[in-house]
Amino acid sequence: MLRTVGIPTRIVNGFQTGVYNALGHDYVVRARDAHSWVEVYFNGFGWIPFDPTPPDPNETGAAWGALDDYLDAASLFWSEWIINYDFSRQVELARDVEQQSRFFHEAINRRFLKVLGKKGHRKFPAQTPREFAATLAASPLGARAEEFTSLYNSVRFGAEAAPLPRLRELLDQLSRS
Repeated sequence: MLRTVGIPTRIVNGFQTGVYNALGHDYVVRARDAHSWVEVYFNGFGWIPFDPTPPDPNETGAAWGALDDYLDAASLFWSEWIINYDFSRQVELARDVEQQSRFFHEAINRRFLKVLGKKGHRKFPAQTPREFAATLAASPLGARAEEFTSLYNSVRFGAEAAPLPRLRELLDQLSRS
């Protein structure tokens, strides 16, 4: 109708924004979000959307919202970690695990050194963890420091899983000693 009176118009096909899925941390845009509207060109302003479409009286209610979120999150997970799980994704995952592991080891080791530092035992930069633990052998802390160092080394440089409960227990015992 606007074009018949010389006003530039166009029809636009696209999608509305969809809904945010807090479980998948993404926006879900479904086929039901497809939409068409009109845009009118105004000199100095550009294309301005005009959408006289009334809201859908049959819009999906909130009752299905949570179920939709779970299904969409599962679909996203399946796509990302099963279908699209290629070599680059494996490298990315391995890199993330390595960084988290390195952070964990550094944090636990710093706490160990802090606890012993408060008790007057300082590790010199040139000392390995085992050499440092050996300097404590004659002290009441020696056995626990040796066990902690042995567990730390086996996790840090071996292929063993972190015995986190035991490491925490040893740190607590060293703190109280």
